[in-house]
Amino acid sequence: VTMDRCALLSFDQHLVKRGKSEISITEDDVTSWIQPMYSNLARNTIAGKVRVLRMFLRYLQYEGIPVYIPRYAKVPESYSPYLFSEDEIHKIFSTADSIPPRKNSKHAIVLPMVLRMLYSCGFRLGELLAIQINDIDFEHGFVLLRETKNQKQRMVPLGSALSEILYKYCLSMNLLGCTKSYIFPGKDSTKPISQRVIE
Repeated sequence: VTMDRCALLSFDQHLVKRGKSEISITEDDVTSWIQPMYSNLARNTIAGKVRVLRMFLRYLQYEGIPVYIPRYAKVPESYSPYLFSEDEIHKIFSTADSIPPRKNSKHAIVLPMVLRMLYSCGFRLGELLAIQINDIDFEHGFVLLRETKNQKQRMVPLGSALSEILYKYCLSMNLLGCTKSYIFPGKDSTKPISQRVIE
């Protein structure tokens, strides 16, 4: 749902920038939104955004609004991931650790921990942000994921070094003992920080 919302918000902002005023969606409206994605997004991500847009445009078409519906974005059969070198990983963590603290903001504490969890455990961002304190077993060093892509719970090992860092992080954020607290709380502490903020 979050990705769908982000895709439609992005398309809406694109139309605003173009000064769109007439009630129609042209081929140029659509292609000028899609084309720039190929320079900085994975093909699967682009395909997902185009899929969401197609569904929305079908709805507009059903409502009688003239629209151009793009073809599905092609996803290449072979995917070659980019592998970061040890030096690049070191620079990423070093940069994150150097974020200056800001008044009324905990990003300088949160972002380094988010990056370490993503890198060390292979979490999807949505999975990571859904973790609560009661999902973490510090004694045995694992996290229970309840909200996963396939709707199946799974246990993820932390490793002793990461478990210790995570414990110190939770201590500094005053989260220990608050079993229902998200480890990455948003401004509303009853909800996790949003994916959009992290991205």
